[in-house]
Amino acid sequence: ARCAVLGLLLVDPGVLVRRDAIIDVLWGDSPPVTAIGLVQAHVSRIRKLFSPYRRSGGGDGVIESVRSGYRLAISGPDVDLLVFRDQVARAAAAQADGDDATAVECYERAVDLWRGEPLADVEVLGGHPGIIALRQELTGVLLRYAEVACAVGRPYQVLPRLRALADAEPLNEPAHARLMVALAGSGHQAAALRVYEDARSRLDRELGIYPGEELAEAYVRVLRQDIRAGDRVWRSEEHTSELQSHHD
Repeated sequence: ARCAVLGLLLVDPGVLVRRDAIIDVLWGDSPPVTAIGLVQAHVSRIRKLFSPYRRSGGGDGVIESVRSGYRLAISGPDVDLLVFRDQVARAAAAQADGDDATAVECYERAVDLWRGEPLADVEVLGGHPGIIALRQELTGVLLRYAEVACAVGRPYQVLPRLRALADAEPLNEPAHARLMVALAGSGHQAAALRVYEDARSRLDRELGIYPGEELAEAYVRVLRQDIRAGDRVWRSEEHTSELQSHHD
């Protein structure tokens, strides 16, 4: 239970977590009459564990009590999630400045901080919305990382992570499209085509739908063998012409 409380605070550092929300996660619809006291005891114990990080004059230390809730007050390099977000922001800024090489480096440092599923050892948090949001956040970053890595001719750098993402999210079309482009850009055209066929079959079998625009575009580009190192393969102005040619 103590790990779950800490996990809830770590999911979004600096954001208030209400005591009622903690009780709901720990006990659902059947909390004990001592639930509030138990949560307070867990928080007190966590504060003691974090005592080396106690801020001068901080009173509650790294966990602040605010309006019947708690907030983790650790910031900066002390929390991997915050370092991750900082590196992602740096990558986005570098892209905006046209410095894709720096963006790739920042994205690489960001995703290197992830080691498996967040809080995977805290079973009670498995389906928590905060954990799901973290997974979605990482997925979005991996897709942007793949885009810029392929753009600078380094698709091989992101291939292992794209494979893992596609395996973990078999119905995620953007992930499979990026994987196809990275494979083709690394010289593995046949493997890229297999990714498409597997994804197409899975979408038809499980959802009864055809591949969407992004996956179809990747397929066309792989077939034409026009994915080359340094290509910016997701330019929106190319989408329409490529797909129209495919359907003609």
